[in-house]
Amino acid sequence: MLEDPTAHAAALEQIEPLLSIAESQNWPESICRGHIQAAIVYLDSAGANSDPAALARAGERLSDARLVPAGMNLPDVAIAHALTAFKAELVHRQLFDKPRLSLDEVHAQVERAELLVQASGLELWRPEVLAAKGAVEILGDGSGSASLHRRATEMCESQGNCLMRMSPRSILSWLGSELHLSPVFSSVQARCDPIELVGLDLSPASLASSLVDAELGASARPRATL
Repeated sequence: MLEDPTAHAAALEQIEPLLSIAESQNWPESICRGHIQAAIVYLDSAGANSDPAALARAGERLSDARLVPAGMNLPDVAIAHALTAFKAELVHRQLFDKPRLSLDEVHAQVERAELLVQASGLELWRPEVLAAKGAVEILGDGSGSASLHRRATEMCESQGNCLMRMSPRSILSWLGSELHLSPVFSSVQARCDPIELVGLDLSPASLASSLVDAELGASARPRATL
């Protein structure tokens, strides 16, 4: 969908057969992930096409995922579910121009995701949690939302997390759109060809030296700008 933002049907055609396999094999984690991924596609379709039916389908998929506790017990799955449910509230407000959940309830959704990240150490989710906190600020008085957007985009840069910052389906993208901000990232040329590493000395000293070079190169990169 990064190549074709309108390819919702094609995306679901990819997800559904894989989900059927997961269900036939009784793989709880994969079942939950499949429903969450389908929900994300439906939410994107709902927002892009102003389609309440797609929003309802997304809610059904999130409910289906909750019915598989063995999958939902995994922190990564639970974080994805909480943030997708939060995105569903954002889409609901977009379509109906009114909230479905109170500000306290959406804050609790984001707080749950943040606690799961802290407990699990799954830091790749941190930028999206920061963006969700910024979105909650937008739903309230807006204070601090720009700062949270900046922190989220900078963390994506430091993590090399290209997908989250590029995807229009991320909460980070939603927040940037609301703030009329677009992160600009400088491309970084590869420092070496991985093939050239074949046959090189792999002693601890040489690897430590390579890590020092890589760290120096990373510190010289331009930071994200808004």
